[in-house]
Amino acid sequence: MSKNRENTYLPIRLTLLASACVLSLFALAPRSFAQSVDPAAQATSASPQTSSAAQARPDARQRAFKVGRIKIEIVDIFEESDLAWFYRAVNSAKISTKVEIVRRELLFAEGDDYDPFLVAESERALRNLPFLRQASITPVQDGERINFLVRVQDTWTLFPFVNISSGGGSNSKAIGVTEGNFLGYGKRLELLVADDEGREKIEGVYDDRRLFGTYNRLTLGHFERSDGFRSVTSLGRPFRSLVDPYAWSINTNFYDLVGRLFEAGDESFIYRQRKSSVSAGYTVPKGNPEEVLRRYTFGYDYTEDDYSEADAEDFEDINLNPNSVNQD
Repeated sequence: MSKNRENTYLPIRLTLLASACVLSLFALAPRSFAQSVDPAAQATSASPQTSSAAQARPDARQRAFKVGRIKIEIVDIFEESDLAWFYRAVNSAKISTKVEIVRRELLFAEGDDYDPFLVAESERALRNLPFLRQASITPVQDGERINFLVRVQDTWTLFPFVNISSGGGSNSKAIGVTEGNFLGYGKRLELLVADDEGREKIEGVYDDRRLFGTYNRLTLGHFERSDGFRSVTSLGRPFRSLVDPYAWSINTNFYDLVGRLFEAGDESFIYRQRKSSVSAGYTVPKGNPEEVLRRYTFGYDYTEDDYSEADAEDFEDINLNPNSVNQD
């Protein structure tokens, strides 16, 4: 017998087709993202250069500077002045990322000692945000202080999904939507409603990268189906930079679903599977983040699986005639 070919629609996968369509439209527009550089900074030989991951390790004189003003600039998806109506409409429809969402990713604040490594790590953290298209941090010397221009560009984050297919004796329909930057606060919401070969599904996902403004992340997913359910939870503090002091996570996965086994393309066995899984981990780094850093993780993982032969109600849940399966 072959492995279970049960298809589970995960909203995070379903958005890929819609994403490709929207991104192909974006490719038609100009995509310049020129960095703003202060002429005074260029004229000053002691001025630090724009931060990057490959920036040289700062010397003692550089560390003597203080962080001055931090200006944050949120750029539209399309920023050129002479845009076609479609691209202007996209800019108007998109809710811009909030300034505080960008600021909270910075590893430095006004009045701190200037550290190019923290600037580079902050830039890397911004570029890792899926709802930003590009990000740059430009330092400009102002006497004994270093002012910063933090410039980020939004990207389109709302993707609908529609699927209707039939053939080979099977039919499926699905409609859903995902928003990766809800109201500009960096939270992800996903919803899917589907009918897949007799299985009715309602699935939802919520992802908060900064729960209540903290460094903790919460991801919730619940998938309700006519033959059962699946519920997943992830709570923890992930590593966002090389200077983070620790990371931890707690993950759960519970489901009660009908599974199918196939032989030569035909369903040969129907069963019910109940699963309970809980895992937790804690990670600490050791070493110099500017040179060599090692991370050590310890944790706990518990999994319990229970399998049973399908009964009449299970066959009804998946809209399948029991006589069509030999159950051998």
